[in-house]
Amino acid sequence: MTSSKTYEVLPAAQFGRTVKAYLKTLSKREDAAAREIFETLTVALSENPRQMRGQSLAWLEKIEPEPWPGPTLAGDKRGRYSLKGWEFWKAYLHFPYAKGAARKGRVMYAIDEASRAVHLLMMYTHAEYQSRPDDGFLEGVMRESGIPPRQ
Repeated sequence: MTSSKTYEVLPAAQFGRTVKAYLKTLSKREDAAAREIFETLTVALSENPRQMRGQSLAWLEKIEPEPWPGPTLAGDKRGRYSLKGWEFWKAYLHFPYAKGAARKGRVMYAIDEASRAVHLLMMYTHAEYQSRPDDGFLEGVMRESGIPPRQ
């Protein structure tokens, strides 16, 4: 049960799949470090998903709101997932044990303010995607995660 001061963190199936695939690429020592980062991230997101700080978060570069996938608000088009009470965010992680593009990790999540829930959608590194995954893929992840598209 969620108190009024915290958020419930709900890992989506895609988040579980992407973290599992990522962990398979690591040594035992790196695996332990990565698991600690993900556990600490989950706790920090439950406390305040819009502002995370602290010594235990040295691997966190920044967090920022992210544009919803689909058409933008330009012109007459409106984003399919631009929902009242929902926000889409990205956490920028630095994996100190990794090399090259794999050092830059990203976790995408959605905040449902009405239910005070954080939906962890997916994790990736720059070794997998140079920039964010394409909108069609993200829309599928959101659909699978139960984030309702605007009608």
